[in-house]
Amino acid sequence: MSILLKIIIIFLLVVISAFFSVSEIALASARKLKLQGLIEEGNERAQKILKIQENSGDFFAIVQIGINIVSILGGSLGSSIVKDIIIKFKLSHYNENVLSVISFLLITFLFVQFADLIPKRVAMVYPENIALKTVNLMSILIFVFKPVIKIINFIADFVLGIFRIDSARNETVTYDDIVAVVDAGAVSGILQEKEHSLIENIFELDSRWVSSIMTTRDEISYLTLDDSEETLREKIMDYPHNKFLITSSDIDSILGYVTSKDLLPSIMLNEKPISELIKNYRKNLLILPNTLTLSETLDRFNEAKDDFAIILNEYGLVVFSYDERCC
Repeated sequence: MSILLKIIIIFLLVVISAFFSVSEIALASARKLKLQGLIEEGNERAQKILKIQENSGDFFAIVQIGINIVSILGGSLGSSIVKDIIIKFKLSHYNENVLSVISFLLITFLFVQFADLIPKRVAMVYPENIALKTVNLMSILIFVFKPVIKIINFIADFVLGIFRIDSARNETVTYDDIVAVVDAGAVSGILQEKEHSLIENIFELDSRWVSSIMTTRDEISYLTLDDSEETLREKIMDYPHNKFLITSSDIDSILGYVTSKDLLPSIMLNEKPISELIKNYRKNLLILPNTLTLSETLDRFNEAKDDFAIILNEYGLVVFSYDERCC
């Protein structure tokens, strides 16, 4: 075999090793959520990637088989090339060991740089795209070398069993995983600050009390039947809410509520005084205890088909008001 042919074979071995390296990182790093989206679009190769990830033992076994075979062949060819060069160019006066070390360093650099580091860095940047392109060939290799892979996996499972190490990957998505993804989206600018806050609040619905986001007692605006016409107008102008509580005297003597739609047409046309309009208050006011979580509160809103409530404490006193649209 000529020196040129051996050099060509070494470069081919580098390409093969690069294929295994890039496939290893890409198939292992391909994100399940993106793959699920591709599967819904009818991409069969995405389904193959998920299957390979579920049987990662087969995948890693074939990668190691390929990389090690290529490395051994590359080392052998590198050593034989040195001998051929010594014979062809009559360099016997040079120390053969020195030439062998130089050959070893060159080939090692070639494999480390172009068959390992560069392919893996590319695969980390584009895992799904590369995985889709390499999965078919990788599936064929796994099928062809299935008997060898079974033996390797049997030994690996036996060793892992001795140390009681679980070989199956845990695919459970935890709360911390989701929060980490949301935080990463906020850092990258994909999510705006308000969107980020909204998503975080959703995950806290079961752990936060209704009182944590309510309008406090001191800030609740209400209309009383004893208010003068001028006072009623000032309150409506100062607090342009969609709904106003109606009380007989103080905030704890709630009778019901009126909406701005109930008041504005008559006010604009001066048909009736406000003091007369608020007497036709709505009585179906949703009353909730302050011991509910946000999740339970939203369930009550869905049952009542309402979006506004008054929150009472254990003594029956008003402590908060709640508008479902605030969360």
